[in-house]
Amino acid sequence: MSDDPRQTPYDEIVRGIETQEIAIDVQALRAARATGKPQPTSHVVAAPCNDPARGCECDAMTKYVRPDGTTYWVRAHLRGQPEIEIDEEVER
Repeated sequence: MSDDPRQTPYDEIVRGIETQEIAIDVQALRAARATGKPQPTSHVVAAPCNDPARGCECDAMTKYVRPDGTTYWVRAHLRGQPEIEIDEEVER
């Protein structure tokens, strides 16, 4: 743990998770540059739906990294299995 008395074990856990996420992003960026195609870096399966008209309660979000290092998210509206509707890229 850090010598800083303001740091808590929770802060150490968060820092570890952030470090792991950065490592995954770097690995995906290397793959994107090698293949010339965007690569997934993370997934969120229980994101609240952003469009009530779609008739779903939650969405799956996937973060991608492009070969140039920029990132974007793709949202998939989950309306029961196996029906899944993919949105266009969502810039964040």
